Amino acid sequence: MTFNEAEKMCERIEGYVIGSFVKDMKIDSLWIGPTNKEDWLGHINSQIQKGQGSIPHEIS
Repeated sequence: MTFNEAEKMCERIEGYVIGSFVKDMKIDSLWIGPTNKEDWLGHINSQIQKGQGSIPHEIS
């Protein structure tokens, strides 16, 4: 899936999922990030350092 395709998919489902609960946690936002775990962790850490992210509840 290309970035543009992923972005369009997020726009389509955003209205359905924002505010929904999964495993007793409310979904506040959607974002598109890397699928490689190391890249993903690097992205999350950079967002946290900028004060724009939060630590995920569960990483599997």
